Amino acid sequence: MRQRPTVELPDLKISNFDHEIPGGLEDVLREQEVYAVHCGWNFNGKVWWDGTQFVEDVWHYRQDVATYRANSLRELIELVNSEWGWE
Repeated sequence: MRQRPTVELPDLKISNFDHEIPGGLEDVLREQEVYAVHCGWNFNGKVWWDGTQFVEDVWHYRQDVATYRANSLRELIELVNSEWGWE
């Protein structure tokens, strides 16, 4: 199981503004040791692939407050948004 990467993926971000996951993001996260940013109104997340599941560390007011895991990126985003909000 991989640790959270330290390199941010600069061009592919997940935003609650449009509720879209950029095309190809799942593959990039699986193939490279990078994380993507998930931006919401009340939180920011760091999303990566640990070798078996997608993982998101949720940050709230500069504190790492929760970690979520799911088998697909879509499931992960829905899980996090159901807890932290869809806006």
